[in-house]
Amino acid sequence: RKAEKVIIDRALAGLKKRVESAPGN
Repeated sequence: RKAEKVIIDRALAGLKKRVESAPGN
């Protein structure tokens, strides 16, 4: 379903941002 894909994409984008902003990781 499209709605689910959008939610997943958003979650992955947020996770990426968090990893990039995390020091050392």
